[in-house]
Amino acid sequence: MSFVDLSCDDSANELSIQQEFNVILNCFKEVDITGKVQIKNKLHEIAYPDKMSLDAPKSQVNTKKAKKGRARKLARSTKRNPSYFEHVNALCSQIIVHLL
Repeated sequence: MSFVDLSCDDSANELSIQQEFNVILNCFKEVDITGKVQIKNKLHEIAYPDKMSLDAPKSQVNTKKAKKGRARKLARSTKRNPSYFEHVNALCSQIIVHLL
């Protein structure tokens, strides 16, 4: 971290971002496309703070009293389909019962 002494003379009263902008521009030229997109998004946030990507929901979302129905009940069922070996064991047991 560095501290810059800003005195009251006229040359020190003018702040500049030219050095930082040059560093950002050089970094932008060196990175891949993903880095370029990230840098552009950050600069867009700085340039247009009123156009944030996060907006409030248009309407209230109902989170309670989920609709109940057969389709939803089947979707969250804890039952599973029998495995291949369970099918084979069941078939073998039926064959043995028929032979006896």
